[in-house]
Parts: sequence; structure tokens; C-alpha cells
Amino acid sequence: MGSVLGRTAAMAGDVLLNAQLALFLVDARDGLQPMDLDVGKWLRKHTPNMKTNVVMNEAELLDEFSGSLAAAAGEAYTLGFGDPIAISAETGLGMSELYQPMRPFLEVYVIQTVNVIMP
Repeated sequence: MGSVLGRTAAMAGDVLLNAQLALFLVDARDGLQPMDLDVGKWLRKHTPNMKTNVVMNEAELLDEFSGSLAAAAGEAYTLGFGDPIAISAETGLGMSELYQPMRPFLEVYVIQTVNVIMP
């Protein structure tokens, strides 16, 4: 059977192999963790055709003027998925920036869903 963690990782991997878009959420305040680096490596190796956006949560706690936001973004950029998107799930900061890369995928999904419901 395997461990719950092992089964969960396998299920997540199966889903990602069929996905077109992934939001890779990291903690902007704590910086990249070893598991973040492992996940980034796995995504680059196994899902080269999937669009991956790095999303830095808790960005409201970082200061643009002190450079801490830029430092966190620079670190997140090293994951290899382009410019990260700074957000705050608590305050709503960055939600419009988060929506922009998702919009084309959502539009295609809605059109496909409507075509299935109303052929």
C-alpha cells in the first residue's frame, strides 16, 4: 500500500502529468526550502510542456523599499519558471497579477465545458 505521503505524492504526480498549468506556491517570508527545490526539479524534469507559475505568498510582510521583496523574488526566480508572482492570500495583494497567466487556460476550459454541456 505504501505510506499516505507516498500515495499522495503519486496521485499529485499523476495529476500534474496531465495538467496544462500549475501554481507553485512558496512562502515569500521563509524563502525557498529544500522541498521547494526538489519539487521544482521534479516539475522541470517531468512536466516540460506545462506552464508553471511560482507564486510567493505572504508578500505583504515584505518591504519593497528595503529590498526584501526583490530578494525573495530573486530567490524564487532561481526555480527556473520565470518571474514569480507576489501575493497575499490574507490581504488580496497580487490577485489580479495571479489571474493574468491563468486567464487563457480558464477561457479555454470554459469554452470546452460549454461545448460539452450544450453541443
